[in-house]
Amino acid sequence: MALTNAQIRQVLREAGWPESLIPLMAAIGLGESGGDPTAHRIRAAGQGQRLPENSVGLFQINLLAHPGYSVANLVNPVNNARAALQIYRQQGLRAWGSYTDGRYRQYLVGDETGQGTGSGSAAAVPASLGSTVSSYLGLDWLLGNVPKGSDKYAQATKTGYQFSGQQRYLAAIAIVVIVVAFTWSEF
Repeated sequence: MALTNAQIRQVLREAGWPESLIPLMAAIGLGESGGDPTAHRIRAAGQGQRLPENSVGLFQINLLAHPGYSVANLVNPVNNARAALQIYRQQGLRAWGSYTDGRYRQYLVGDETGQGTGSGSAAAVPASLGSTVSSYLGLDWLLGNVPKGSDKYAQATKTGYQFSGQQRYLAAIAIVVIVVAFTWSEF
């Protein structure tokens, strides 16, 4: 039985995912497995498939790439979401094909309640997710801590952060000065 978007969001919460990523990861899970916690995909390399695959569960954890897991463990939705969290921390969102090819977008819901079913209607990314992403990567980008080719770099270039190294340094100093001045004025 497939889980709904709301049920996947609850699983992600139980697994310890940051609230700001839960709407996006629920959509990725639906894009990966259709919400089926027992989904198991085995494919050989070739026919457009670069590497062999033996992927299990909601977030299609590839046992060939992550041999520390088992099928029996990963068909449990919370265990699968915990494994996905570890993978996310190591590799970012690009670890999931439904993210890199955009399939997840059709499962985004327009509200933060998680009541959507993920039935296929496209919706905008919730505003709180966009603002969280912008504030999260802005200072890193300005300080030059975002490596080219990373998810953060791709997001930063989409949001219009186009600064040279010196401009980033000066902007970062300005941000720190503003924060310190604001904090000091509160005392």
